[in-house]
Formats: sequence, structure tokens, C-alpha cells
Amino acid sequence: MEHKNRTEATLLEDALNMQWLKEQKYEYAWIQCLSSVYIGPLSDIKELDEEELLEARFFHGEAEIHVFPYDDSFKAIKTEKQSDDVELIRNSDDIYGILKEGKGDYFEERQILRKGGTITLRHYLDCDNDGLARVSATVLCGYEGGHK
Repeated sequence: MEHKNRTEATLLEDALNMQWLKEQKYEYAWIQCLSSVYIGPLSDIKELDEEELLEARFFHGEAEIHVFPYDDSFKAIKTEKQSDDVELIRNSDDIYGILKEGKGDYFEERQILRKGGTITLRHYLDCDNDGLARVSATVLCGYEGGHK
């Protein structure tokens, strides 16, 4: 099931380009590689070793780009909070907008990290066919503290 808050299928080349991410004002990164996991300021990363990469998330308070394995390569999806009332939704198949009811469509949670610091997660809510609420996606939206 597609998540309603997912936005444009960001070109993978851009999503893996540290300079482009910095120009787009992404502040933080969570990168899982075969030999390590990094979480911290994007400014500390010079380049990404695509041979080692398993998954990555680049984020700031209003948006996240998630790079993940898909078939034999990677795919990048951007989730962006447009405002309190409207979310723009784009993916590779369709483009449409959804009117939201203020902040009732998500909640945020702060988690303490083992190596110090905290990370903030935004859980987007949706209703299933029976009208029951469920978490339809979780994105990283904040980070404070130590890194690596």
C-alpha cells in the first residue's frame, strides 16, 4: 500500500550526491552500510560509498529523502511536510494533493540513542478500509547530540 505523504521520486543521483543534499538544506543523515552505521550532521559526510550502502535517510524538520534497496539497485523517495493543512504527494506513478486536518495526521516521538543524543521520528497516520487508524509511514525529522 502506497503511503499518502510520500512525495516525488527524487532522482537517485541527486539523493546520493552530498553537495546536492547540502544545497537543498538537508541537515542530518542516517546511513547504514555493510560495515558501519552513521547518524549525525550531513556536513560531516564528504561522499557516500555506494558499494557499502544498504540504506540511507537524509532529513531536516520538514522533509526526508529515503534511499533503499529496490530490485537490483536503489530507489529514493522524498516525504515532505508542506504545511499544517496540506500535504503534496508525489511518487513515480501519480501526483495529487490531499487536504489534511491540521496536525491530527501525524505525531512525533523523540528517542534516546545509545551513543548519546536523540532522534525525532514523525509517524504519519491514516485510516484503513474499516476506519481504524494506523501508522502508514515513519520518517526522521530531527536530531540532537553526539554522532557516529
